[in-house]
Amino acid sequence: MSPEVIIRLKDVAVTTGGRDILSIDRLSIARGERVAFIGNSGSGKTTLMRMLKGYVIPSRGEVEVLGAPVPLGDRRRMRVYHRQIGMIHQHFDLIGRESVWQNVYHGRLGYLPFLNSLFTRFTGADLQICTQAIKEVRLEEMLLRSARTLSGGEQQRVAIARTLAQEPTIFLADEPVSSLDPALAEDILDLLVSICDAYRLTLLVSLHLPELARRYADRIIAMEGGRIIWEGLPEELSGERIQEIYGRDNHRGEENDRLERASGFHMAWQQGVQGHPVPSS
Repeated sequence: MSPEVIIRLKDVAVTTGGRDILSIDRLSIARGERVAFIGNSGSGKTTLMRMLKGYVIPSRGEVEVLGAPVPLGDRRRMRVYHRQIGMIHQHFDLIGRESVWQNVYHGRLGYLPFLNSLFTRFTGADLQICTQAIKEVRLEEMLLRSARTLSGGEQQRVAIARTLAQEPTIFLADEPVSSLDPALAEDILDLLVSICDAYRLTLLVSLHLPELARRYADRIIAMEGGRIIWEGLPEELSGERIQEIYGRDNHRGEENDRLERASGFHMAWQQGVQGHPVPSS
């Protein structure tokens, strides 16, 4: 039996400044896959991740996730969609003044009625889910610590637990270890992969370092100038291929990076759970 495809893109583009900063002819990802996206800064990895989350609206094409078109413009359906698509970022996006416990609780906001969410009223089931998420990232001893007092690795663990508390089907990780030292990077990726495997989540992760992609992914996709330029198995990513991917003229990637920032795709405020902005700490 063929694996179930849960992400399907066809003739998709994101356009700004009169040009495409993302242009993908075809892309399919199966349930349970671990897919790593590699490429220089500005290659389109972040734009792709944000489009799949629903933060960026494609200019044209078909984006189908979990068997249905992404419900852009429908607030009620988008709320449900955001619960299914978890996402962590390079800079963790925690509320620094709040505790580990409170930050992880935010992963449940998408399940609460509006009034309950205003007053942070959680059910016993919500508490159990959050407790288990914190255990998965091994931070039980830090429940009451404020997020701003944690190390970078600990903060990313909180972000993973918060996303896990959403009970997602797809886990997006946009440069999750680029701000960490190598030892911590491996520790976080070990944890992320083990959690996704244990909960049978589909993992899409963007990485700068191809050696990490080879170690943790089932499939690797290289991007340049918003386009897919190569894809294959980890063992097929040779040193010569890496040199070709990263050694090309990077002018277009730098231009894409500038256009993404100018268009607001890299938001100055933190992304709250379910895609709503929250105040910076």
